[in-house]
Amino acid sequence: MTEAANTKNNRTLSWESQLALIMPGPPIIGIVIIASCLFTLYLGSVWIFDLTAHAVTSIFALMIAYILMIPRYLNYRDLIDRQAFGIDVSYSNDRELEVMSLRVSHENLRHSRWSGALGILIAFIVNEVAAVIEGANLIEMFTRIHDGIVILPLTLTLGWLVGRSIFFSRTSDSEIPLPESAAIDLLHLDSLYAVGRTGLRRALVGLVGIGILGLLSLNTVFGLWVTLPMFAIGLVTGLVTLLRPARKVRNLIREVKRQELARLEPLLRQARNDALTGELPTQGRLTDLMAYRDSIESTAEWPFNSPTIIRFVLYLLIPIISMIGGALVEQIVARFFI
Repeated sequence: MTEAANTKNNRTLSWESQLALIMPGPPIIGIVIIASCLFTLYLGSVWIFDLTAHAVTSIFALMIAYILMIPRYLNYRDLIDRQAFGIDVSYSNDRELEVMSLRVSHENLRHSRWSGALGILIAFIVNEVAAVIEGANLIEMFTRIHDGIVILPLTLTLGWLVGRSIFFSRTSDSEIPLPESAAIDLLHLDSLYAVGRTGLRRALVGLVGIGILGLLSLNTVFGLWVTLPMFAIGLVTGLVTLLRPARKVRNLIREVKRQELARLEPLLRQARNDALTGELPTQGRLTDLMAYRDSIESTAEWPFNSPTIIRFVLYLLIPIISMIGGALVEQIVARFFI
């Protein structure tokens, strides 16, 4: 049995991944379908118990759907990058590649349940604290059916998913291993840009999540007092997420540059001495060596090309646009529909 087959047999799919794989098309379609189903179930519960519907529940449903579907996008793209580096074996089709990218070890799956349980506990505590701040009576909350009881299952589900997602992201083995120093060509660093794209994808996922959370905070009593600091933290987090996988590559490129410049130093010194003696053939060699040294010194150390930088700047606008769009929609609904 091959190593790839052994790896496949030792891994399995969580129920979250199985649900994500059932969804058709790209992840955005799955997000819309899951969020719509959750919100429909919520409206049905509200109608059955004759309660008041809250628009904030749609944001909870959207966040749950987002967390469920995003690994299908991230893990799939990471596996493609690993294949480009020749790290993983090829698969016959994209569907098989998607399934393989979402598989986790049985051990990690068992341990992730503790993280999910901790997420549920934290979500419950946050929900109760928020209810107390808004003036709710904790005793009455658990002695009668009310609006918050219907929202609570969504809150706890969100806590479970966040806890499990954090655990899986921390134990993921999708990071691209760095090449050896001898294999790096400072004049052709295109292959290392995949590392920069990995950070860019994670920054995009994080900034979209911050944007959704911003919509949620606008519907609380804290309003902008929570939203604005959260967006500031989100921007910093996005930058850190972008740079984190690229730092090791930067250090490696700097070391290779240092070694290459050190190797050029005696060659330049010899070519200069020969040129000063009047030997014309060596003057062209000196010029070429100096041009090569300048090229090495000007080589960018971060594995980012111009499209990556431009896309990241545009991604930084996502939380801001989300906040402005959410506030406008809230004003329009309040003015024309309430």
